[in-house]
Amino acid sequence: VVAVEPDADNFRLLEYNGSLRHVLDPCPGAFVPIKKAVLGSEEATSCTLYAHPQACAFRHSTERLALAQRRGLTETAWRGATVEATSLTKLLEQYPDVNGVKVDAQGAEVDIVAAVRDWRNVQKLVLEYDFELPQVLDE
Repeated sequence: VVAVEPDADNFRLLEYNGSLRHVLDPCPGAFVPIKKAVLGSEEATSCTLYAHPQACAFRHSTERLALAQRRGLTETAWRGATVEATSLTKLLEQYPDVNGVKVDAQGAEVDIVAAVRDWRNVQKLVLEYDFELPQVLDE
């Protein structure tokens, strides 16, 4: 299992949950936590991760600020932090044995998936759909 999470608080939870893997999931294999954001760009090595103004941990996003601004929230309402970044293409190259991918990127899913050139080893792809995206695009 290779798990990627850019937010510091969520990453600590990821590491803790990963430490319990041997108890909860007796399948062999390593657990590799990576503290980075995943972007569609292979050139980017960092990006700004925006925190939801109501401190909702599950609404951290590299993309959602632009969507929020279209709804009238100001940039100052979203706290930003620079985080390291990578691409899904680079991760799949670095970990060629990964055969399943789940993407939950709060609005950046399309860019991330569209940039992948080689899906040869991926047997399962799960995308978490962002219900707010079509509403914003239709405005």
